[in-house]
Amino acid sequence: MEKRHPEVTILGAGIIGICCALTLIERGFRVRIIDRIPPGEATSHGNAGVISPFSVVPQCTPGVWKNVPAWLLDPKGPVKVRWRDLPEVIPWVLRFLSNTKPDRVSEISTTMALLMRDNVDTFRRYLKGTGHEDLIVDSMNVTVFRGAERPNPRDLQFRLRQEIGCEIEFIDADDL
Repeated sequence: MEKRHPEVTILGAGIIGICCALTLIERGFRVRIIDRIPPGEATSHGNAGVISPFSVVPQCTPGVWKNVPAWLLDPKGPVKVRWRDLPEVIPWVLRFLSNTKPDRVSEISTTMALLMRDNVDTFRRYLKGTGHEDLIVDSMNVTVFRGAERPNPRDLQFRLRQEIGCEIEFIDADDL
């Protein structure tokens, strides 16, 4: 008797949902995807199409807490908390801050690297035969820093990337 895989329902037709669906289909599952908007129109639409195995620097880096007051006071900042929600938010904030210790950041980065390691090859495999193989283009990532001070190559963000094989080159404005 043939083993039948159950049907899996995925909520969200963004890049994560679609890739989960494709992986499950490859493994023999029947898949249904549900989303309130067309595929790729939410978060996936706004990420500029970046697929990077070197995105391994977690948000919870040491010293990030110093930014929180300014973020909370900035109406266009990245953090919004309604005062009435503070009792529910505080436990999450404390867990987040407990992950800012250097050894914990390193563990999180290592896990992120494992999750990202094969992502470019996987996307290429999913695109093979679709006529859209040209959507994956190997390119360089350029990060621009303002001001005269040169970034320190020993900073955490650079070390975490170098540990997984990312080549980093610092150039000045003229070379750029």
